[in-house]
Amino acid sequence: MNIKHIIKRDGTYQEFNVQKITNAMAKAFAEVKKEGFEADLEKASELVKNHLNEFEGNSIDIEKVQDLAVDALLDVDRKVGLAYATYREAHNKDREFKKNFMDAVGSVYVATDRSNANVLNGPMAKMLQAGGVATKAFNLEHVIPAEFANEHKDGGIHIHDMDFYGFTINCSQIPVEKLFETGFNTGHGFTRPPKRIGTAVALACILIQASQNDFYGGQSIPHIDRIMGRFCGKNVSDEEIHQVCTGTCLQLEYHALACW
Repeated sequence: MNIKHIIKRDGTYQEFNVQKITNAMAKAFAEVKKEGFEADLEKASELVKNHLNEFEGNSIDIEKVQDLAVDALLDVDRKVGLAYATYREAHNKDREFKKNFMDAVGSVYVATDRSNANVLNGPMAKMLQAGGVATKAFNLEHVIPAEFANEHKDGGIHIHDMDFYGFTINCSQIPVEKLFETGFNTGHGFTRPPKRIGTAVALACILIQASQNDFYGGQSIPHIDRIMGRFCGKNVSDEEIHQVCTGTCLQLEYHALACW
């Protein structure tokens, strides 16, 4: 046998040891047949060695060796060969997943990601992006149905905010009108229905903040002008409405900064 080295998947060379091939095939036989497979293992090993003896170079790629092992096992025992091929494919996918994951994490350190206008690029934002890489990779491989995951990979569809897929819903419209009628519980206490415009606006800001903590994406209050108009009776002056609107802007700005 002329082969001296095997070329690993990372391109490095390692001393070739044909016994490692036999050991790997033995594990496949033991997994499927449990015992009484020695003769079949010897046949498969000889088939691989015969092919290797015909190889002209002094180094061989590891994937080529794996192909020879699969072919030999399929010739000797198809069930074992299929099990080995399935195991090999699973490990290939796992290696690809780890490589893509590490490449993606590495890109966070060297590139400024502007794919989401809601995400900044300070140190903590970078930590958020790195965490998002992990959850995106996990969701794509283990949570999202394969048919949709493959479509996403091929560019047929785009799954937006995939890093939060499985954690919570993305974006929401807060039913303030209903909550103002019944009161609501933020998890820290119960709030009674508001009676004045200042209280209503303050509670609306609290609802936005509470929703921002529990959901991902944008939170909005549809028809807020119509809803707040109900609290603007004859006893509410223009000055009070002006103060409420100014306070609302300040509260929302504070809550937005707190989220970052």
